[in-house]
Amino acid sequence: MPWKNGGGVTEEIAREPAAGDAFAWRLSMARIDASGPFSDFSGYTRVMVLLEGEGLTLRADGEDDRVLSHAGDSTRFDGSLPIHCSLRAGSCTDLNLMVRKGLRFEAGVETVSGPLPLRPQAHRLIVVALGDFAIEGAAQGLMLAASDTLLLEDGERAGLKPASSGAGSRRAFIARIDL
Repeated sequence: MPWKNGGGVTEEIAREPAAGDAFAWRLSMARIDASGPFSDFSGYTRVMVLLEGEGLTLRADGEDDRVLSHAGDSTRFDGSLPIHCSLRAGSCTDLNLMVRKGLRFEAGVETVSGPLPLRPQAHRLIVVALGDFAIEGAAQGLMLAASDTLLLEDGERAGLKPASSGAGSRRAFIARIDL
């Protein structure tokens, strides 16, 4: 779908509710091909994760710069901030979680070196930022690679573990949203 400001395109991954203009939360992935302003999402809190690319800097008057340099770097900000994005060296792909203000949520990138159990009715979204993972529990036998997403329904139990024993960084974006 096109960005609200017309500067690019985003791929909507999941949202609640599934249709309509307003949403409680939305998870999307976007490719940023040029420096420029971000769309206004007043009424929402945004969490952004760099998935691919050489990095970017987000600037807003009166705020510290937010620099995302490596895959898995993340930042959280008010969707009403007039953010300007400056690409460091070419296009980037990012992951965006937008949550309506007033809803409680936790979101962040975790480095996973061993099994990571996910609590039922808490961790709802898992997006692989870097590496590969095997899922245990609700989606037993499922493998996730970079940019894959798993949405757990209320009460489903799952675990996340590195899919291979090889060295290397593995990071997953994990979000919990209380509706």
